[in-house]
Amino acid sequence: MSSYKTINFDIKDQIAYMEFATPDSANAMTSEMAQEMAQVSEICLTNFKLRAIKISGQGKIFCGGGNVKAFNEEGNNLEKYLETMATNLHVAIANFARCKAPVISIVQGFAAGAGLSLVGASDFVVSSDSAKFTLAYSRIGFSPDGSSSYFLPRIIGIRKMMDLMITNRVLSADEAMDWGLVSRVVPEDSLIEEGQKFVESIAKGATSAIGMAKKLLVSTFEQSLESQMALEHLGIATMSRTADCKEGFKAFIDKRDPIFNGS
Repeated sequence: MSSYKTINFDIKDQIAYMEFATPDSANAMTSEMAQEMAQVSEICLTNFKLRAIKISGQGKIFCGGGNVKAFNEEGNNLEKYLETMATNLHVAIANFARCKAPVISIVQGFAAGAGLSLVGASDFVVSSDSAKFTLAYSRIGFSPDGSSSYFLPRIIGIRKMMDLMITNRVLSADEAMDWGLVSRVVPEDSLIEEGQKFVESIAKGATSAIGMAKKLLVSTFEQSLESQMALEHLGIATMSRTADCKEGFKAFIDKRDPIFNGS
């Protein structure tokens, strides 16, 4: 396991594991944590053998948003501190978004502020049935960051996003599921087991095809119909050269489940 101060990071069986490791402060975001996330995301982005990336948090809370106590201690240096933190956090999120391997967040307790931003930027989210979701930026006089104003409106729509941003509404796991923020809701006492099962099932997929699908979805709102279909055309033709495509065809003809290797 790699050595960082605010997160734990490891790669095992082609799955990357990033765990927030400051449970005593609700895994709240600091400049140091954002910097370490950026470093980890670069490792993930450049490791083409990865099949999945799992993000989780130690303790009772996934990520409680920004570390307001640390912010307050910065005094007159706060603006510079936030600029550095946001820059690194945004590098991390951009890298994760561009990883071929899908990103799966496992959420317990609260996903607040930057935690909810990360939920929005994830490809899949497995939530405990007791988890809560809130932005809460405006509650401390901040505007949103962490890609929340990019990914979340695309997932839930402008009206609901405005509600989250301005009223600091807290969503239950079931409400988050109804809004499309999470992929699965499981009982709290089985979150670790079910979350890991889900990660491992996704890691068995056709990783190159998943990566291409991610690229298509990220670009879809910026493209015209014709240009998006041109990207689809290029994508599906490119996938035809992959080992996973050949295995998928063979498994279909042989009437068996495919065994993909991610290439």
